[in-house]
Amino acid sequence: MTHPKHDRLECRAMFEKLSEYMDGELKENACTRFDEHFRDCPRCVEFVEQMRRAVKLVEDMPCPRLPDDLRRSLIAAAESMDDHPDSS
Repeated sequence: MTHPKHDRLECRAMFEKLSEYMDGELKENACTRFDEHFRDCPRCVEFVEQMRRAVKLVEDMPCPRLPDDLRRSLIAAAESMDDHPDSS
């Protein structure tokens, strides 16, 4: 149930800092603000839960290894760029 003082603009404000909240980068008072908002906003709670599931899926994906010849070519190209910086 939505709290009578609930404001959808608050949801948008929360969304702007959601990444920092999920990564544990916010100060305690900002986290408290999120927690208070979530008590009154089941839609935001569901959204955050979906985001956490998506992050977990990505984190659990295997990281493919580049073939050695491609890796060496990419490193050589990057080093070449460092040797010849763009003059613009």
